[in-house]
Amino acid sequence: MMYNRKYNYMKTKQHFYNHIFFYIISFFLLVTIFNSFYRFIIKNDYIVYYEDKCDPYTESCFMSCEADSCIYYKKIQKYALNVYTECGNNITNCYQASVCLKNDKNCSITYCNLNIDSNCEFINNSRIQNN
Repeated sequence: MMYNRKYNYMKTKQHFYNHIFFYIISFFLLVTIFNSFYRFIIKNDYIVYYEDKCDPYTESCFMSCEADSCIYYKKIQKYALNVYTECGNNITNCYQASVCLKNDKNCSITYCNLNIDSNCEFINNSRIQNN
């Protein structure tokens, strides 16, 4: 009986050594999955990019036109944890999501620059009077 246990132990040990690469890769894969889940789902440690309404009368806006209608927008980059802290789960109708507050980390609002992009729109008072 003792011989049988020793034989099974040696067989298990040999199986482990024959498949060591698989076990190491599996271990690191599980650690990576757990780390990503913790970072992105639990801590919300990522940056979100989205577009928000822009007023072409006061700001230099990006412009997107389809058929007969045009949409004016600005690009916002914000830390996801700040968005959820300020707005909760309803971020679509939240004013704080469309501005950079003092406590926001990695927040920026990008307006259209005529030197870089040709799809900009800025309507100033002289243009309104000319039309």
